[in-house]
Amino acid sequence: MDIERDLQSEAQQKVQALLKSAEEMRRQKRVAHGVTELTNGRLELLFNDELAAAIPEYLSDDGDEDAIDTAQHLLKCLGDASISPDPAMRLRAVMILSLSVDRVVATENVESICVLSEILNAWLEQETEFVPGYEVLCRQVQDICAVTLREGRPREAERVLMTLHGINTGKLKRKKSMRSVAARTIEKIAFPELLTILFEQLFTLQGEKSRRMENILRLLGKPAISKALELLEPEDEGEKRQQLMHFLTSAGRMTLRVFEEVMEQNTRWNVRCDMLQILIAMHDDGIYPLVELNLVHPDIRVQREAVECVFKLGGENMVQRLTEALFQVDDTLKNVIVKKLAKLDSLAIRDALLTLLDEKVSRRDFSDDLLLSSIVVALQPYPDTRALIQLREFKDYLNNGVGSRKLLHLVDDALLMMESEMRHRRHRKIETEQVGFADDPEAIRQAKRKIQEIEKDVIRLLEKGEGKQAAEQLFLHCVEAAREKDFVTAERLRDRILGADTGAVELVIEADEVINWERNSKIPATFFELWKPLRSAIGAREFEALYAVLVPEQYQDDEIIAREGERDDRLYFINAGSVSLVCSTGPAKTFLKRLQPGSVLGAEQFFSISVWTVTARARTPVELHSMRRRDLQELENQYRGISESLQKFCQGSNSVPDLLKMSGGDRRGAARYPVAAIIRTALIDAYGAAGHRSFVGQLQDISQGGFCYSIGIANKENARLLLGRQVRFELALDGDTILTIEGMVVGMDAAGDKKDMFRVHVRMLEQLSQAEVRQIVDMIG
Repeated sequence: MDIERDLQSEAQQKVQALLKSAEEMRRQKRVAHGVTELTNGRLELLFNDELAAAIPEYLSDDGDEDAIDTAQHLLKCLGDASISPDPAMRLRAVMILSLSVDRVVATENVESICVLSEILNAWLEQETEFVPGYEVLCRQVQDICAVTLREGRPREAERVLMTLHGINTGKLKRKKSMRSVAARTIEKIAFPELLTILFEQLFTLQGEKSRRMENILRLLGKPAISKALELLEPEDEGEKRQQLMHFLTSAGRMTLRVFEEVMEQNTRWNVRCDMLQILIAMHDDGIYPLVELNLVHPDIRVQREAVECVFKLGGENMVQRLTEALFQVDDTLKNVIVKKLAKLDSLAIRDALLTLLDEKVSRRDFSDDLLLSSIVVALQPYPDTRALIQLREFKDYLNNGVGSRKLLHLVDDALLMMESEMRHRRHRKIETEQVGFADDPEAIRQAKRKIQEIEKDVIRLLEKGEGKQAAEQLFLHCVEAAREKDFVTAERLRDRILGADTGAVELVIEADEVINWERNSKIPATFFELWKPLRSAIGAREFEALYAVLVPEQYQDDEIIAREGERDDRLYFINAGSVSLVCSTGPAKTFLKRLQPGSVLGAEQFFSISVWTVTARARTPVELHSMRRRDLQELENQYRGISESLQKFCQGSNSVPDLLKMSGGDRRGAARYPVAAIIRTALIDAYGAAGHRSFVGQLQDISQGGFCYSIGIANKENARLLLGRQVRFELALDGDTILTIEGMVVGMDAAGDKKDMFRVHVRMLEQLSQAEVRQIVDMIG
């Protein structure tokens, strides 16, 4: 019985196995048929549970080519279903894909994995609902993205990351829960080992591949930014560093967010400097709050980099930022900021500089000669009472032995320039426009008297039958009257022209044009009358244009108009009153001349290259007009030759050397000694520091207080740039003694007939002793 039961059980098992095998074969046939139908477009078959359960197996079959081809077709069908308009179809496809991902990845078939990546990316782009399985599938997207990156398929990974980034940032409108999942997915993709691989690839890629890898790293966000900052090596100046800097710069706002966190920590100075260089390369004014944090960093190297960032940012806020930084950074950097401020223009700059100078003076802190020099130079464009008071107070301390002679010279020079500018502002006169009336009885009476005299000559010509000549005579008198601003006479003479010659229509038209032109002229009759010789010298239209740029000024008795030693580039036309010229001859003052109305003052300094060598002072109430050199240069652009004509008009008037000879004086108080030696002079910048350029010249004479040398310079305008500049040269005396001589260029003139050779006249900053002069003369004289 037991044997029969065993045989019966065995038979039943065989039958069941056969039935199961037969059923499996039928299932496989059904599934195979379903797969075929599915790949032919019958997507509704995805709702067949039997077929759905079998699809992952088909997708993971990497046997023969037919199996791989079938898997590719199935993936395409799933991709189409995942973006179907039917929500149920999308949900079904997502479920099947979720079951299939791990098996496809396990095949290590890169092509299938890339196709799956594209399908999932398309689904992410289209899906707007947080469907069941969304988070699971996003985790699988994370794995697929990592695989494609490791396998060197960045294009597929880039597409997925761009979609996730779009969801995370809101560019693709999704629910908050979906955005949160996208953010976590990106963060998990960017694990340290993968980032190391990606940056290694970045350092080896070129062209488009390099740009794609940079974009992938940007899409990976904060972890990639932190990794790049970690990889930066301060001593590495090669291509690797350049790529990292470029990547961090291109990451923009994400880099800013990372830097904000990093800068709150106690990071190394070189890391901060790297971050500042990256920030400024973004060319975004929004970085300034981060830059400002580093202006107060304890390491001066970081402060210096932050100051450079402010310079490079520029913009309308630069003045405010620099003036604030001036009181934040280390003293050694203040000089750099002051020099930059000197190139800008704002009253806020003046206030900041005066505050800084006041702090230095009140603390008796005169140790930093370079900073103090920079402050003084930068204050020159801001002449006002407060600046004058503080500079004079500062000068008093310098005269008591603190600071250098060079600094004292800079203060003196600044005071001269400020006082000159303030003087002209204070004495500027507001002119009122003169108004005349055509029916003025007095003007009519004067016109009648003038015309009576002219009529006598006209009648004589008419009696001879010379009507044409009579008309021309009337025209000439008409023009003369118009130019004298006597329009009543001019108009009556114009009206008489046709009476003398009916064919003189053109003369009448021309006379009318002259009258109208002169009537529209703004030149007062008194000025016109006084400066007729000037008008004749330069021309009528040029005279009109010249008057338009003149500035009226008014001085009372004993007030200074221009002071000896000033670099005042104005030319003065004296209209009323008298002006005395006084010149220093050693310690004494020598009276040279008294100028009257119609005289030109300052021509020697205006047309040559020289500081003022005289002091001009009002001896009665004086009215005059002034003109700056730049105004004449602008006129020259419109009226070629006006400069030359004006200079010829001024030649010979009030030549200081001639006047000095007549007075028997000598401007240089000490004796001059002729010498001949080749010297190399260094040009000192506006702040008193020696520049890199030097010039070879021929020393011609020397005294205790000055020297003269000749030098080749291309043209007069280039030579003019040296006026007021400091120069330095050295002479080797006995043994190892080197004598350094510094001075300020106070004048230049032509050296012989050569147009490119000039004599440079220099006033020494510190006088030589008579023994030193004698030693120089004996050695090279």
